[in-house]
Amino acid sequence: MPDEEWLEQLKQSDKTWIILSKDRFKKSDPERLAFEHCGITTINLGKDWNKKNVWETAMRLIEWWPVISKEVLQTSGPMHYDMTWAKSPKLKGRQKAVK
Repeated sequence: MPDEEWLEQLKQSDKTWIILSKDRFKKSDPERLAFEHCGITTINLGKDWNKKNVWETAMRLIEWWPVISKEVLQTSGPMHYDMTWAKSPKLKGRQKAVK
């Protein structure tokens, strides 16, 4: 299923979704724009995440989860965050454009 289709299904849902990416959302232009304008918060895992195995990644996401939850709940509207491997008390992000 193309990204545009499942993103639209998530957008129509009454639930809150967060999309994580290890490929830095490096896609074709239509797919990249679909992620940018989908109205869903996205988190890009930095390059340093690619060097970690699945268990290290899972553990770090659990460690980061309180920060992610706090940021998402305190921010109105969809955001795009860049998340480094090194944990910090705040995520670096920007408001996303919504069409």
